[in-house]
Amino acid sequence: MLKRLEMPIQNLGIDMVNDIISVLQQNNKIASGNLINSVKYEYQVDINTIKLMLISEDYLEYVDKGRAPGRFAPVDKLREWIRIRGIPEKALYPINYKIFKFGIKPLNFLEGIRASYSTKGHFGIIVKQYNKIISDYMKWEFEQIQKNLK
Repeated sequence: MLKRLEMPIQNLGIDMVNDIISVLQQNNKIASGNLINSVKYEYQVDINTIKLMLISEDYLEYVDKGRAPGRFAPVDKLREWIRIRGIPEKALYPINYKIFKFGIKPLNFLEGIRASYSTKGHFGIIVKQYNKIISDYMKWEFEQIQKNLK
């Protein structure tokens, strides 16, 4: 019965993942491709819960929210990033000092993507489908009760 909710939730997940990947590509956040390739969704549907979870490498948070000044980036991660970008190894510490001094500018896009989907109709479709399932189930239960009373 709840299978009818899966397609609208899958469509929502696919669209959100595609939008996240699009923003990352537009902002040239594709050094190794690991972040873009890690963006996925999972969902859970049962009678009490409808969950859509976005999954990615943990550093998507830093790409989205940035990094406040006052802390160095992990050297091993930064070393890998400059290697992939083709930046000379000697730039590692100056780049990390700049991160320490100025932080990393945030993209601030995830909350906007989430908010935009509340107005795109996906949630309305899911809620209508869920209400229809509950209504159909209650109607079926009522019919079963009536049959048992006869």
